[in-house]
Amino acid sequence: VLAANDTSETYFMFQTKCEDVAVYLKNECLSNGMEGITAGYKAVENIDNIYSQKSVPKRVKEWLRIEPLAERAEGNLFWSQPILPLDCLPETEVQCLSENKAVHRCLLKYKNT
Repeated sequence: VLAANDTSETYFMFQTKCEDVAVYLKNECLSNGMEGITAGYKAVENIDNIYSQKSVPKRVKEWLRIEPLAERAEGNLFWSQPILPLDCLPETEVQCLSENKAVHRCLLKYKNT
């Protein structure tokens, strides 16, 4: 959770190397009143293009075998680049970047009432 100067808003950033978890968590956040922050030019346009440059995890292959029409971790709410400054990256993201593995990232906002 990221705090903001304005106490009427709270930001939540998540990242995971599991694509199905990323899609599930994004949808849960949106359905519970959070608003997605668009990634703009840093958005993931096509997740398969990212996987073509990296190895596709076994988990993703199995997930798509079972659910071939599953929603994918792509579009304007999924960030292709780190959200945090490079010197603040969490351990998992550093590991994934060094091992050339995909990281699925979202930034959402919850309006406090």
